Amino acid sequence: MMGIVKNINSFLKRIEKGANSLTQEDLDDNEDEEDMEESSENVEEISDVMSKLAEQIEQIKYW
Repeated sequence: MMGIVKNINSFLKRIEKGANSLTQEDLDDNEDEEDMEESSENVEEISDVMSKLAEQIEQIKYW
């Protein structure tokens, strides 16, 4: 679960930067690959849930 939170925080930092560029900090995150592999199923499940949530939020416009 900790790996998921770390990935989300990293993703949010990249969004805040506004550019699609890698920093040294991003490259250093590769040491956590084992944790990411173990949690890949959880990430996929969360991604599916987030996609469904985004779809439902978009539908609010049409209420």
